[in-house]
Amino acid sequence: MLVKLLPDQVSEHWDEISLAIRQALPPFVANSDRSMVNILKAILGGDMQCWILYSSDGAGGSIYAVMTTKVEIDEISNTKCLLIYSFYASKPLTNQLVISGFETLKKFASSEGCHKIIAYTNIPKMERLWESLGGVTITRFLEMEV
Repeated sequence: MLVKLLPDQVSEHWDEISLAIRQALPPFVANSDRSMVNILKAILGGDMQCWILYSSDGAGGSIYAVMTTKVEIDEISNTKCLLIYSFYASKPLTNQLVISGFETLKKFASSEGCHKIIAYTNIPKMERLWESLGGVTITRFLEMEV
């Protein structure tokens, strides 16, 4: 199941959460302490969301992944999309866990007025996972140092 963490839960577990986020930052974001402070501020201020992909079992459960999201608004068209800002899996994911997690994410995106969920990746396995969920790869991200 996908669970949205409350700000106090993020604060309490920030050391572990920040390690996961650092592993999966978007390609255009500096992997720096300043970036991580800004991400924490955004989560605590409600501008970003932090989620865990969790599976319960008889021993209490296990965390499989940490994800952050942000509602992005294209100011020209006033179009809202939910951006998966980072996604880091610490354990192999089952299809059932991923499918149920994305159903939760779709409901959240819809409740926020978003018409799409979007993400960046350079990991072929994540691209295949995305496509198995009904997503498509429709563009390439271009980058140039200045």
